[in-house]
Amino acid sequence: MTEVPVLYIGAAGGVGSLGLYTTTQVSSKDVTAFVVANGTERENEYGHADLLFAASAETRAWQPLAAWLRAH
Repeated sequence: MTEVPVLYIGAAGGVGSLGLYTTTQVSSKDVTAFVVANGTERENEYGHADLLFAASAETRAWQPLAAWLRAH
């Protein structure tokens, strides 16, 4: 059986670490997960739209995504 690799990128101000549970519900052993966080109070935390549009999105979300894709 072929395993499908799984990547989970969460935003701490959104679903964030709650979404990590979903990675335990797949049979693949190739699972990578990380949650982007500022370490601030929830209302100022990294949100789901920030993964796309924040000034830091390129380094905090897009570059890790690109690196994961290159590795797979």
